[in-house]
Amino acid sequence: MTTDPVALPQFWQLAWRDVDPATRPAVDPAGVADLVRALPPAADVPPAGTDWRLVDLWYDRMTQALIEHLGDWVVSWWYTVAMEDVQVAGPFRSGGRSVPR
Repeated sequence: MTTDPVALPQFWQLAWRDVDPATRPAVDPAGVADLVRALPPAADVPPAGTDWRLVDLWYDRMTQALIEHLGDWVVSWWYTVAMEDVQVAGPFRSGGRSVPR
């Protein structure tokens, strides 16, 4: 695994015009997995249990590769959480509370 640091744009320093989804070319969700698998860092995914600092370096390398293909707007991709990643007791209701099962 490469351990050289990567210089990435700072998400909080980007203006809305840099990240506005309306100004981005349409990204086909069905093709994203294939794109990620084709990028060089995909061949070097850290195994489970790898030191978090090395995992961070891998995330930076993958982010750099995604930026090269899609632009600066993807810089915070790994800060996002899909709802299926969050373990809750039930579906969300108004007020952010979950319904017990």
